[in-house]
Amino acid sequence: VTQLEEWDYRFDAGKKAPILFREWFRHFYNLVWDEFEERDAQHAVNFPEEWKTIELLEKEKDYAFFDHRSTTQSENAADIVNMAFDSMYQELKVKIVEEDYDWGNFWSTSINHLTQLSPLSVKNLHTSGYGYALNASNRLRGPSWRMIVEFTDEVKAYGVYPGGQSSNPGSQNYQNGIEKWTQGEYFELLFLEGPQDPRIQSSFSEVKISSK
Repeated sequence: VTQLEEWDYRFDAGKKAPILFREWFRHFYNLVWDEFEERDAQHAVNFPEEWKTIELLEKEKDYAFFDHRSTTQSENAADIVNMAFDSMYQELKVKIVEEDYDWGNFWSTSINHLTQLSPLSVKNLHTSGYGYALNASNRLRGPSWRMIVEFTDEVKAYGVYPGGQSSNPGSQNYQNGIEKWTQGEYFELLFLEGPQDPRIQSSFSEVKISSK
């Protein structure tokens, strides 16, 4: 509880509190919509959105779906919150009490090649973010292109993507953008003024030099 009370609401990689929250909410969501799980076994159904679940938690604390079907008593939102917290703790208590547990290993992102071949992919990246936070990443997906542009007299732009400058797996530049992408860092982008911009030629010269 203390870890969550002191949490700054940032989904930073390797921190305990964001993982505790994510796992609590996963249990909470499943407990709320347990009726849908039974229905899903028989027919294909669309589960309610997470944002709607949060809205109900905030505004409709006695909503009928908060009553869990596995119990004889009638639950409200507070009861389900506590049940979910207990389920989360029981699932993670061994890791929670272990002082040296590396929480960065608990949640990771993988960048898979289109062919899904592991040697061409990058696995187990400890990146910050969450599927419903600003850095919307999860185990298999994430923002493929990040860019910041400053519209001053001299335009400045910064960007990064989870890949490299070369599509050749044997090149040293095959994955050279991934580390910065994982850390939330950026490269300064070359903003050309036109086809006669002298930096075009200099950029080609740099490519030739780096390819030797």
